[in-house]
Amino acid sequence: MRNWSLKVEMTLSARIGVLTATLLVLPISLLELGHLIRFGHFLPFGLHADVVEQFWREFSDMGRLERHAIDNDVNSAAATARELQQRLRDGLLDV
Repeated sequence: MRNWSLKVEMTLSARIGVLTATLLVLPISLLELGHLIRFGHFLPFGLHADVVEQFWREFSDMGRLERHAIDNDVNSAAATARELQQRLRDGLLDV
């Protein structure tokens, strides 16, 4: 008589692969589920536009520190570094 039961065998490397995938996917899934429950939508890795907007508001007016800001939209990294060095030498960045 034949034994028709299905026996699932996994090699050690397959078990490690399944465990690794589970340990990687489960926390991310829980994070996304928490975000869905809290905000009502999915967003990659909990990034939320409200956080970005809050940081923008907080840094849009820095009060007395605003004079230390350097607008480097058009400058290269080297030009920005030279500007910082010059301001440091002139004592303009003291708080």
